[in-house]
Amino acid sequence: HRDTAAPAGVHAGTVAPAGVHAGTVAVVTGGSQGLGLAIAEELAREGCTRLLLAGRDRAKGEAAAARVGGAFAAADMA
Repeated sequence: HRDTAAPAGVHAGTVAPAGVHAGTVAVVTGGSQGLGLAIAEELAREGCTRLLLAGRDRAKGEAAAARVGGAFAAADMA
């Protein structure tokens, strides 16, 4: 049985120290759902101060951006 407790200064389930992204800017493509949204949520938890989510679905994107405290830009990456 492995100890799964996060080390001091690290959020459970992550490998990055708390605040590691403090003051950073990030653009997450596909940030309105799935893996992209999970990445955006983690960046926000780790202190990212400027977060832009890009995706095709405006309604989902705006909801996701509000959830993580960021902004949304409609973009078709196909």
